[in-house]
Amino acid sequence: MLFLFLNLPAKADDGGSLPAIEAGFNLTTLNEFSIRSFENPTGEKPQSKVWFYDNKWWAVLPNSSGTHVWRLDGATWSSILQIAGSNNYRADCKVAGNVVHILLVRSGNSTAQLVSVEYVPASQTYQLWSLRPATVDISVSSSIETATIDIDSQGRMWLGSDASTTIEVRYSDPPYSDWFGPLTLATNLSNRVDRDDICVITAFDNKIGILWSDQDAEEFGFRYHVDGAAPATWSAEENPPNPFGNAGNGFADDHLNLATASDGSIYAAVKTSFSTSGFPVIALLVRQPSGTWSSHAVDYGDATRPIVVLNEADDMITVAYSKDIAGDHYRIVCKQSPASGIAFGCQMDLLSGDFNDVTSAKQSFTGQIVFLASDEGRDVAGSVLASVPPLPSFADNGSGRALDFDGSNDHICGNNLALNITGQITLEAWISPASAGNRYILRKGRPGVTSGYEIGLNSSSKVYARLYQAGSGTAYTVTSVTNYPT
Repeated sequence: MLFLFLNLPAKADDGGSLPAIEAGFNLTTLNEFSIRSFENPTGEKPQSKVWFYDNKWWAVLPNSSGTHVWRLDGATWSSILQIAGSNNYRADCKVAGNVVHILLVRSGNSTAQLVSVEYVPASQTYQLWSLRPATVDISVSSSIETATIDIDSQGRMWLGSDASTTIEVRYSDPPYSDWFGPLTLATNLSNRVDRDDICVITAFDNKIGILWSDQDAEEFGFRYHVDGAAPATWSAEENPPNPFGNAGNGFADDHLNLATASDGSIYAAVKTSFSTSGFPVIALLVRQPSGTWSSHAVDYGDATRPIVVLNEADDMITVAYSKDIAGDHYRIVCKQSPASGIAFGCQMDLLSGDFNDVTSAKQSFTGQIVFLASDEGRDVAGSVLASVPPLPSFADNGSGRALDFDGSNDHICGNNLALNITGQITLEAWISPASAGNRYILRKGRPGVTSGYEIGLNSSSKVYARLYQAGSGTAYTVTSVTNYPT
């Protein structure tokens, strides 16, 4: 016996085309906890403050007494280690086995700090790294806005940061006490980098890559370094395409965040500066292992500060971001797309209330992921544990009151007004297929019409759902990942 369930929205959240998929998480809202009150304590945009280790979620955030490592126990966050006396830092966290390297950055301060901690299994806590317990001071530009770190395949750590008119990298070898650089990767030639641009660094496919915003040139830039090559040897600049046209202040804004797949694919959530109706505000830039870039719209509304997380096991990308409620008050929402074919669907609320500056993990995740954000007005951090629903399964064969169709010319025709989409509807069907083949189960309208839809079976033993808009053909089709039984 096969049970089919299809939930149809009348239109996409942004008012555009009907979506390919709808965001799907089971959400557990976690207890709020007090943090230091200053501008975007869960920022900056490229940074990641959350990780998963030994079946626990961890984070680095400040409170009134300093900057701490926090552990999630059930629905409650607990401080388990203070790593800095100052509470004005924003952290970027890189997991390397049982060690976590934490870069602490203060906007406009010429010294960043690197703190490294190692896991203590017996107590499920962290302590300062035994190979280098001391905090390392790293000289950076006094005009820095933010910085991120990653480690290449040979163990070298790289730090990417902005200066007043340049994008810079620095590097260090274990135990990361001595730092070299800066190496300048983008300069102010023709005013190509302005004071408000930032960057993010990532390890991928035996390389280190850095992506930056270039608002003067209205584009994003990317360069990479092959692991083991001379430190100053970097590729020529690449620029992800702008397929959307020109409007407002152009394609680039200084909001960007990265996720990297095991095959070397790079996914970058960015904000644009189009500021014009009909142009995307949030976009996803994708770099294939071949080096080819593509750009995809995510949200056309009043949205900001996107991040991206990757679930490779389920072939799923999630872009989370702030969505305006009213007058600079935000909630945290997300949209999802298959990684293998970018097509974003309806948005899903992650954190309601007045939260901004969502952050999460650099790591790809499986099963569940934590999103953190801050409410500056109440000096608290809010968080949610988002779990991936289990894949659907098909029930065993059964018998009862049902109609037996021969699969060729048996139909039931109906013309009830309830079949017309005026809002959101749900379709359900119980069937028991005798063999694999192309079969309509429920169909309203036909290709080329407006507001048509169908659910059916294909000859590859998959269930599909399809929405018809005039001229769309089969563009809006979702196919099951599980085979139907016969």
